[in-house]
Amino acid sequence: MAVAKNDKWGFINKNNEIVIPLIYDDVDGFSEGLAKVEKDGKTFIINKQGQKVNSTKAVGLWSDAIDFIDK
Repeated sequence: MAVAKNDKWGFINKNNEIVIPLIYDDVDGFSEGLAKVEKDGKTFIINKQGQKVNSTKAVGLWSDAIDFIDK
């Protein structure tokens, strides 16, 4: 679940434990294991471990994702 504190976003699990640090300026919820996030004016895709991913799967999830995939 996405959560915010002091205008920064991250994700917690069902036990309210932070699983992805609250470091993002904006986030979309996860879909099929991927989420679109924004940090420092850059938008990219992360997986549930918080790692940036380069995935063509994202194109099916976000029509404009090709601009967001970290290359």
